[in-house]
Amino acid sequence: MPQQPSHIVLSDEIQEIIGYVPHWVVRWGISAMFIVFLILLACSYLIRFPDTISAPVTVSATVQPFRISWYKSDVNVDYRCMVRNGQSVQIGDTVLLEENITNHSQVAYRSTVKGKVHILRGSKKEIKLSTILIMPQEVSGYEVQIRLPIRGSGKIKAGQHVLIRLDEYPTNEFGYLEGFITSFIPVSIDQHYRVNVQLSKGLMTTLNKKLPLQPELRGTAEVMLDEKKLLQRMIDLR
Repeated sequence: MPQQPSHIVLSDEIQEIIGYVPHWVVRWGISAMFIVFLILLACSYLIRFPDTISAPVTVSATVQPFRISWYKSDVNVDYRCMVRNGQSVQIGDTVLLEENITNHSQVAYRSTVKGKVHILRGSKKEIKLSTILIMPQEVSGYEVQIRLPIRGSGKIKAGQHVLIRLDEYPTNEFGYLEGFITSFIPVSIDQHYRVNVQLSKGLMTTLNKKLPLQPELRGTAEVMLDEKKLLQRMIDLR
């Protein structure tokens, strides 16, 4: 059986033909790259993205729950709970009496809201601690406040659009709350400024889902600042 050659030797002419690249391929390749570069440059100049600032946000009901706690530590002081769990109370109803046996005095604690009673007993750490919590039946409005860091706060102004991502409600399922800045309080508290926001559609999210009424919600706010061109954003990153 004839042996196969261990290697093939190509002539100089064949090697030259294989390694030859037509000039039109080079010209068209350079031209195509140049055109792509011009398109990208034009897009970076024309496309705009809003600059944003992220900060913690709190959405608080204007009417907060009434809460009172007591801890029996003095044998001369006794407490009497005047309501039961699940009971409905009105503003001004007595919910707890504090009685001082030695002075024969009595102090009455009255509800400041109309709502439903929840009685919480002590935990393992605080066995003797008890709490009366009255949840308001009606939540008529909300106050939205952003804790804005000092860095970049000079860009904030009234009317800027705000997107709110809530911790309890994933945005991919519930969406965002939308609003706009109404006022900016330029007084630093714990190295933060307070920014007030008004919700555009209340607790209706961008996915048209109505969130349940709650005393307080926490999350992250994205404040939309002035738009920047993509090219300008790329230069700012340098």
